[in-house]
Amino acid sequence: VAKKLSEKQVEVSFVFPDNAIGKNWEVNLEQFNVKYVDFNNSVFFLNTVKKLVTDNCIIHTHFLNEKSFLKLGLGINKFGFKNVNFVYHEHMVPSIELKYKIIGYSGDIILRNSYYIGVSPAVKKELEKLHFNNRTFLLTNGIDIKRLNFEENKTHKNNNILIFASAYYRKGTDLA
Repeated sequence: VAKKLSEKQVEVSFVFPDNAIGKNWEVNLEQFNVKYVDFNNSVFFLNTVKKLVTDNCIIHTHFLNEKSFLKLGLGINKFGFKNVNFVYHEHMVPSIELKYKIIGYSGDIILRNSYYIGVSPAVKKELEKLHFNNRTFLLTNGIDIKRLNFEENKTHKNNNILIFASAYYRKGTDLA
């Protein structure tokens, strides 16, 4: 997505946690504005993101908990940017405890421009219990298996097991 947006002259920036420094990514990030920040320091994190935000932008999050997402949205909105959309990309079935329902619905009311993506039908179904349904979408993980050679990786004559992720039950992607 970042590559396609860049081809259309859309500025793309990434903000990663400090522990992502030096990690190998599938995409070459050298052409993008990349920042590393301590996600546990909410003031420093917010100030880093604030420097990247402009009017009419999208903030798409991964692996950020609901409370941090709400704090990020509130923090960015108080700076007066116009038309900033917040996308919360959820990879796991979220907890639907009462406190998370309160945070979720509060976020929907306060951040009127927030949207929630579930990566499987199971994750989307649970997100709908935490957010207004018209803001919840399904976007299944795009899995590219072109580089996987089943013949070279076959260890038993008739057994191929393919698991994408270590928490496949929580992601709702279990195949067996």
